[in-house]
Parts: sequence; C-alpha cells; structure tokens
Amino acid sequence: MLIVSNDIGNTYAGTLNVLPMTKHLKKPELPCHKELNPEAVGDLKQELNASMILAEQITTISKLQLRNYVGRVDDADLLVAIDQTIREQLGLSGPDRHDNDHHSKKNKECDCNDHK
Repeated sequence: MLIVSNDIGNTYAGTLNVLPMTKHLKKPELPCHKELNPEAVGDLKQELNASMILAEQITTISKLQLRNYVGRVDDADLLVAIDQTIREQLGLSGPDRHDNDHHSKKNKECDCNDHK
C-alpha cells in the first residue's frame, strides 16, 4: 500500500488514505495505474518488486492494519504523476476542470460560481 493522506492526518488520525498496489503489472496504459519501481523508493527497509499502484481503489484503512514500513517514494516526478493520477481518478484534474465542456449535457448540475 502507498499512503497518500497528508502528514498531519497521518500523525493524529487513526486512519490513513492509501492506494493498493499489486505486483501484477497489468494495464499500465490506464490513467488510474502508475508503475512503482524499487529505484524510486528511498529508505528501503525490505525487498520491493516493481508494483502497479491502483488509484481507482483508493481507500481508508486503520493504522492497525499496517504491517511493515517498506520505504518512502523519493522520485519527485513519480510523486507528481501519482498526484495527477489521483486527481484524474477523483475528477479533480486541476484548473482546467472548468473547460469548455463544463456545461455540456452530461453535467446535470453545476455548483460552480460561474452562474451565481
């Protein structure tokens, strides 16, 4: 699992937001999948194989469910890519979120301030 919740929450809350990972490197072309290679992990405490991060399965777990500390993702480019993957999965893809398609038929309601 890759912990993605913020450091303050990680310190004080009894739960963590995590992205599951699998050693099966299937469907890397999906925007909700990112590959994690051991070279991107610093402070490595145990063996880690290449893994696929599954952003479509973001979930919350109790800290009691954690078993072992493996390491910390140190690759800045990968951290940005993981962040973007989460944003895309949750529909929070940044400032361009209110693009020209914003008021298309698929948007039944709009709660932005553009109309108020």
